[in-house]
Amino acid sequence: MKGCLLIHGYTGGPFEVEPLAQRLQNEGFYTLCPILHGHGGIRKNLRYSSCEKWMKSVEDAYIELSKQSDEITIIGYSMGGLLTFQLAHKYKPKCIVTMSTPIYCIDFKNLKEDLLLKIRMRDVQRLKEYFYSCFTPMVANLNFRILLHHSKRLIPQLDMPAMIVQGKKDPIVKAKSAQFIYNEIPSNEKELYYYENSNHQLHYSSEKDMIYENIIRFVKQYG
Repeated sequence: MKGCLLIHGYTGGPFEVEPLAQRLQNEGFYTLCPILHGHGGIRKNLRYSSCEKWMKSVEDAYIELSKQSDEITIIGYSMGGLLTFQLAHKYKPKCIVTMSTPIYCIDFKNLKEDLLLKIRMRDVQRLKEYFYSCFTPMVANLNFRILLHHSKRLIPQLDMPAMIVQGKKDPIVKAKSAQFIYNEIPSNEKELYYYENSNHQLHYSSEKDMIYENIIRFVKQYG
């Protein structure tokens, strides 16, 4: 049976990729959505985690999935895309898919404008969520940066079919990240998709059905 490993993003959880996993299951794929070390609870727990522990989480999941599937596709959302590069370099899956994956990340100007808009709208709940998100431990943010640095250097060595997906309205990951990934991957079987009306949370965008259909087509073709 063909399998798909779906990796969630930084400070997120499997819920970010489970909607796509369900679609893939409906198409006959065996899927696995591991939770990264330190995730799934309150953010201060991330201070006890590291990029090495995140990598071990997905590596253990890949090995577990390989017991059920001999042909594996790795799909990474946001930071999960960086972990996808790490895994793909080591295990050489059939193909990879990255979604909203950072190379050039966090446009602080957009985040500031978003915060000002929330203040003007007196959106108290959203403001609470915003300030809470700022309390991610600095050591975790440093580990994220280390992972980005090391993963970026691996991309030119990933000679396998690849799909890169990016929302044009993403305020966190700059759109040129996707073009960088596309340019650096040496495979001739690669596809780049920008979605005009999607932000960072591709799984909740108005274009998600189109996004999922494209990913499923790609995985069926190359996975």
